[in-house]
Amino acid sequence: MLLLAVRLRWILCDISHSFSLRLAITVFTIVLVYTVAQVNVFTCRTETPCHPANITSATGDHRACPLPHYIVISCSLGYMAVAVFLRLPILIKCALLALMATVYILLIELSHINIFHCYDTRVQSVVPSHLLSVVYVLMLLLAVIIHGRQVE
Repeated sequence: MLLLAVRLRWILCDISHSFSLRLAITVFTIVLVYTVAQVNVFTCRTETPCHPANITSATGDHRACPLPHYIVISCSLGYMAVAVFLRLPILIKCALLALMATVYILLIELSHINIFHCYDTRVQSVVPSHLLSVVYVLMLLLAVIIHGRQVE
């Protein structure tokens, strides 16, 4: 949209020639996508008691989080926002990704651990799902960093 405005000479500042403006817009866009992906994880209600049976919650309970996989999927959505911007320098990508991974791992290990334990008791998993989720978050982190380095 900004490039169209420059070509039509509606604005004087060309975003393709200004590195700092392009960087600011890119980082703002990444943070915006990350916030949208993270908002449902932050507002997830975790104080529900864990029932061994598969009991569906009430229809109006949109904040219930019976499956922990949503956290990893929202993490991958936030990571893909970083991977899309190919001209972003690798150090800034690494800093943004490390910050995102830290927040997701802290959410998994500290505030939402009850969801993972409840899921493990329901499906009788051998490997704890919170450990698998941390491994998935770190694997996605490495994949996006390797992709960014390969493109650069």
